[in-house]
Amino acid sequence: MSAPTPIPEKRAVTVVVVDDNTEVLELAQRFLERHGFAVVTTSLPARASKLVREVDPDIIVLDVTMPGMDGEYLSRILRSDPANDPIPIVFYTALDIDEISQWMRDIPGSKWVAKSEGIKSLHACIVSLLAIRHATMPAPGSLP
Repeated sequence: MSAPTPIPEKRAVTVVVVDDNTEVLELAQRFLERHGFAVVTTSLPARASKLVREVDPDIIVLDVTMPGMDGEYLSRILRSDPANDPIPIVFYTALDIDEISQWMRDIPGSKWVAKSEGIKSLHACIVSLLAIRHATMPAPGSLP
């Protein structure tokens, strides 16, 4: 009798978080890692596009108001790469929805969470977007 084949480890869901506030980055990283996510962060929006290419995350979290490059512009750069098109984006922002709703609807696969709602709301939004994404993905080996 041969030894059982080991079950491959499930790859953790990977989240890239971009925010110029290092306290927000640290809080998001600690909270999401405690909930089983692999988290990669950067406080430099100009680094985010390269980071997303390197990491190939399952979801991206962007602050909206960052110096040098805001979240709207960064999301458009990310969406201009077809490889990033299916990756959901969560805008985690201190702004009111009225301030971002007009341009946000032009960013497919995106949602927003007010920072005032707390990190648990960010987590819930991530889980919700991932559930939607996985429910709409074709099964491996199926025809499109």
